[in-house]
Amino acid sequence: MGGWQLITLERLFQNLYEQSLYMSIFKIQGIEERARFLTEQVEQMTGLNDFGGYLSRLLTIDALFLNGDRHMHNIAILHDGSGKYHYCPVFDNGSALLSDIQMDYPLGEDIIDLIPQVRAKTLSGDFAEQLEAVENLYGQPLQFSYNIHDIEDLLEKEPYYPEEIKVRVRDILLRQRRTYQYLFR
Repeated sequence: MGGWQLITLERLFQNLYEQSLYMSIFKIQGIEERARFLTEQVEQMTGLNDFGGYLSRLLTIDALFLNGDRHMHNIAILHDGSGKYHYCPVFDNGSALLSDIQMDYPLGEDIIDLIPQVRAKTLSGDFAEQLEAVENLYGQPLQFSYNIHDIEDLLEKEPYYPEEIKVRVRDILLRQRRTYQYLFR
C-alpha cells in the first residue's frame, strides 16, 4: 500500500484552515448543526460523498459499545497518494466497554453506576444526544443481532481474560442492547 496515508480529521482541518476542528465544532450551538458542519467540512476537504452516513455508523458503534474516546484525532480518512480520499476503517476503540479498570471504571463497581459516567467526545458529551442528531440527519444505517448466547459463546472461547472481566463485558453488552434495542433485529 505504498503512498497511502491515514490522516485524522483534526490534522486535515488544521493543515487547511490553521485552526482546530474540535474547537470549531464546539463553538457551534446545536448538536445537529455540529454534525452538519463536520459533514460539510469533511466532504469539502476530501470530495467524499455521504460522510454523514459514515459518521452515523461510527457514532452508533461508539454509543452501543461505550467508546468514550472518539475525538477528532480518532476519526480519519485515507489518502491514496494519487490525490484521492477514502473512508478509513473504524479504529481506536480501546476505551470501549468500560475497559479502564485501573482508574475510571474499577472492577468492583456496579456497571449501572459506571455507564452514565462515560462521556462521548465527538459532537456532545452524551452518546444518545449525538446519536439522535446524526440519525435525524443521516439515518440509522446499522443493525445488530447479537444475543446472550452469542456473547457467552464468544467469551467462552476467549482464553486470556479472567472470568470477572468476561462477566462484566457480557453484562455491559446486554445492558447496552436493552438501552439501544431499536438497533437490533
